[in-house]
Amino acid sequence: MVTEEDLIITERTWEKMRDAGLSAQHLLDAIERGSKKKQAGSLTSYYSYYAVSYKPKGSHLVIKSVFIKK
Repeated sequence: MVTEEDLIITERTWEKMRDAGLSAQHLLDAIERGSKKKQAGSLTSYYSYYAVSYKPKGSHLVIKSVFIKK
């Protein structure tokens, strides 16, 4: 199970999350429950109305981006 402590979230991603109304819990939900698509060493997890792009780094997940599905 992934926890908030396992996430590395960049400042730019925090800004995008704030603008989209997403919290760290939203990211965890997408990572745990979303459908996944592998892309060039990273994963994008699609869940509900949003998606999270991330890359494993050791025991952590680097959150590369979040976006609202259209």
